[in-house]
Amino acid sequence: MNTTNGIPSLPVMIGGTVVQAAYTSGSGSSQLFFDYVVQDGDADMDGIVAGTSLLLNSGTIKDVAGNNATLTLNNIAATSGIFVNTAHPTVTLSTTAPAVLNNPFIVTAVFSEAVTGLSVAGLHLVNATAAAPQTTIISPTR
Repeated sequence: MNTTNGIPSLPVMIGGTVVQAAYTSGSGSSQLFFDYVVQDGDADMDGIVAGTSLLLNSGTIKDVAGNNATLTLNNIAATSGIFVNTAHPTVTLSTTAPAVLNNPFIVTAVFSEAVTGLSVAGLHLVNATAAAPQTTIISPTR
């Protein structure tokens, strides 16, 4: 492997966008390793797709005899179970209680995605106590 003039990469389809996983190691062995760091905004909820051939990008891949490597990949493991979701979940808190109140009141929490395991123990409260959360499931609109 010679990366003096460029670093070989492996195209990967994430959602509808092709990104490049760059060569990271493996020179002198029978395995090469490529890496892509998922970026904010990347999303693929039905499984990524690995490309079918390596891109040299002006680098070289040769065997010990100096023969150019075949760049077409074979026996690629299934990637349909590799999902990417960089959406940051959010929560919005609201109440109809007045600003100054010395009585119990209700706070509504709306989450941007489904949550599980919500309990009083998981809440961080300051100068407050809480009763067991009550949930209402609202189907998202599309």
